[in-house]
Amino acid sequence: MEQTLPKYLGSFVYHEVAGLLGVDEAVLASTALPIDVITTGLPDIIVPVPRGYLDKIEVNNAALSDFCKQHEVIGVHAFELYDAHEKLTASCRNFAPLVGIPEESATGSASGALACYLTRHLYSEHINHFKFEQGRLMGCASHISACVRIRQTRCESGVSGWIRQWLRNPNNRNIVYISKTKI
Repeated sequence: MEQTLPKYLGSFVYHEVAGLLGVDEAVLASTALPIDVITTGLPDIIVPVPRGYLDKIEVNNAALSDFCKQHEVIGVHAFELYDAHEKLTASCRNFAPLVGIPEESATGSASGALACYLTRHLYSEHINHFKFEQGRLMGCASHISACVRIRQTRCESGVSGWIRQWLRNPNNRNIVYISKTKI
């Protein structure tokens, strides 16, 4: 999926977002990365969290919905980075209660925005390839690939991926594979 050219629409300081996610401000600040608003189609707040904190996020949906409405954004795309030798670049969670989505298992527009964010703040190559995981805690893991190309002064992004749907067998704790859907 080709996306529109990214637009950087502003940023937030850690204390403005921390309470919405149920995370201490110092935890967000420990990443030393900014909280940016980026759009490649829909404006999302890109929030870095340290490794091990992504699963601890507990969103205040009412407060986040009000915040998103006030700032004219769709939601929050939080991520934790993996080490360079691992297969994934980051694990992500996307929250958009303003539009009726408490948590989303696969988000192409936000993944493109995250790829542009990472290119801007951490990677300096002209072509960057990223692999993101999203939806794991929901039992509907997706793997999303994103590519960012820098051409002259333009940053172009595109995403593709698969959603894997899983179902717990009610008779035991095994997880049964149901389907794989292209996004």
